[in-house]
Amino acid sequence: MGMNQDLRLSGTNSPILQLLRPSQPLSLKFQWVCSCYYLTHRILVITYSFKGFIIQQVPPGKLLGITVILWGIITASTAAVKSYHGLLVCRILLGISEATIQPCLMVITGKYSVIIMLISRILFNFLS
Repeated sequence: MGMNQDLRLSGTNSPILQLLRPSQPLSLKFQWVCSCYYLTHRILVITYSFKGFIIQQVPPGKLLGITVILWGIITASTAAVKSYHGLLVCRILLGISEATIQPCLMVITGKYSVIIMLISRILFNFLS
């Protein structure tokens, strides 16, 4: 259910439906598009959470700004996709760009919050 909602929000249902030939099963291709996005997203979130090598080298505010701009470009480029493989590449790049946002928000929240309020603010970041 969540995967379908995410794909509807980023506008990728119509390219999937237009790219498939009638002989190809819709569910298998749709599952691969969802899986590629979530696998890259989860692997990088775990990597950033434990290692934090990118966030330690670049200021988190600048990294967050660059990531949000790249996310917008990648999301807009999804509309120009003409093939299934192009759609997979867009979804993988979208997963990479979205994986950077949560660790950056946690670092920024941790810098400027009092310890008592830190838990509720990080919880708000996760829930929104």
